[in-house]
Amino acid sequence: MPPHARNVVELRESFCREAGETGIGSLLRRDKVFGQYVAYLFKWIKQNLKIKTFLGTSKNAVMTQIWIALCVYLLLAFIKFQSKLKKSMQQILRLLQLNLFEKRDLMALLRGDPLHDKQTAINQMALL
Repeated sequence: MPPHARNVVELRESFCREAGETGIGSLLRRDKVFGQYVAYLFKWIKQNLKIKTFLGTSKNAVMTQIWIALCVYLLLAFIKFQSKLKKSMQQILRLLQLNLFEKRDLMALLRGDPLHDKQTAINQMALL
């Protein structure tokens, strides 16, 4: 069994122990299909949300980071859908990271339109 699958099984078993016979623990034990969906959910989170390290160890800190990563993923998916481009979500993310502090139209950035440099003011001297 791969290590990540072992972690999912351990997490699922800890849910069962903590919840006892009521709640999600009994549901995971009785309904194997639901347990598989939970395993798929954790696998998807690990593969797609790209959380390298957790900045906090409390339950609230971990859940907040997962929610933020999920929101970023959904925003990227929406941008990809709206732009109708064939770029991958990773390419879009890298493009946004590189142009984070540039004031540009988002769709022009995704299309690859060149940046129109504003001419320096007449009274402004050029440094180089």
